[in-house]
Amino acid sequence: MTSAEFDNGQPTKDVLNEGTWNITVDPKTGQPTATFTPKDGFTGTPTPQKYTVADKNGLTSDPGELTVTKPAPLVPPTTGDASKTINPNTKAEFAPGDLNTVPGSGDITDVKLDDPAATDGGKTLVVPNEGTWTISLDSDGKPSAEFTPLRDYSGPVTEQSYTVTDSNDKTADGTLNVTINEPPSAKDKSATTDPSTPVTLNPETGFGTSKKFTGVAFDDKGATTKDVPGEGTWSIELKDGQPVPVFTPADGFTGKTTPQPYTVTDENGLTATGKLDVTVNKPLTPPTTGDKTVTGEPGKPVTLKPVTTPGSAPIKSVVFDNGQPKKVVPGQGTWTVELKDGQPVVVFTPEPGFKGSPDPQQYTVTDANGKTAKGTLKVTISKPAPAPTSPTTPKAPAAPGKVKPAPAAPAEQPQSILASTGASVGIALVAMLALAAAGLGLRRLSRRNGSD
Repeated sequence: MTSAEFDNGQPTKDVLNEGTWNITVDPKTGQPTATFTPKDGFTGTPTPQKYTVADKNGLTSDPGELTVTKPAPLVPPTTGDASKTINPNTKAEFAPGDLNTVPGSGDITDVKLDDPAATDGGKTLVVPNEGTWTISLDSDGKPSAEFTPLRDYSGPVTEQSYTVTDSNDKTADGTLNVTINEPPSAKDKSATTDPSTPVTLNPETGFGTSKKFTGVAFDDKGATTKDVPGEGTWSIELKDGQPVPVFTPADGFTGKTTPQPYTVTDENGLTATGKLDVTVNKPLTPPTTGDKTVTGEPGKPVTLKPVTTPGSAPIKSVVFDNGQPKKVVPGQGTWTVELKDGQPVVVFTPEPGFKGSPDPQQYTVTDANGKTAKGTLKVTISKPAPAPTSPTTPKAPAAPGKVKPAPAAPAEQPQSILASTGASVGIALVAMLALAAAGLGLRRLSRRNGSD
């Protein structure tokens, strides 16, 4: 064959709105080759074309027909997004069924993580402070992936996109997500109690991803009670969703207990552990205080200073039986009390005109441990001294010849039996002076009579 042509007698033919046909003959093989080039935008099936070939003798073949069949479009693969939720220190495993990858027109030949930091041809990715991703194809061309978090990590995990590619270079993308459950938290707790007195502790706990505790115990066997020889008994339970431990000291035990670990467990099976301890105080000694009685003068304030001895703790307050440091007693006066250098100082101020003894008052001292002691305060008002009497005027001397001898002066009395008031002493002095004057008058009369 030396030539070929279309039914227009030419080796080229333009078909309106479809495209251009070309036909040639290979000089070496004598075989014709036809090409159809579609116009831009043409998507249909072109019209079949008649052609003939001729040999070197000018003989022409019967017409043949050229047909172009539009090939079926290539179908790309598909793949899906996938998510996993795990507990800390466990792997997130994405099986082929999780990724739901379906081939298109070609077989799946490759899969990789899209992050540029991925190594191994996109098969491995280390995310700082989170963990490591890996992705691969199995022997059936199905992709699978894994995420291994760092030890004890429970924070957010960065989402990762991946791509599958088939033999026709068609691709599909998906996204991988991992959520790590956050564990609960449990804090240590200490408490103080008195000897042989049970104490309840309320340790602070926090929820993680789960918002409910399902259990609490002292050990991995689930024990909720524990006896510690020589110290006491522990118990623990959930109340209103929170752990409530109770420690009951053994009789005679004082000091700090051996710390006890406790563990809470949430709905995800995650746990948190804290420690409990109790200090049992030595027996507390209460303060002591006493009654106090003071004698005062009418109408004047009276200060009382009862002696108070602290017990195990310093004195912190003092009040009357009305619970206040001040008490007004109608018709009598006002009582006040305060601490000075740890001792109660009480003042009673009588109302104007009140001259009697006020009602006794009870007072209470309280120390830093809440221990108390009571005493009674009493004020006695002394009676006023009797008013002094006026001295008498001495009588005139008797007439001559009728003078009576003066009575002998009284013997001097010890000072201890003298009247205790200034008025009494004054009267005695006046009397003595009068007697002395009378004696002097008698002596003068006697001398005159002798001279007459």
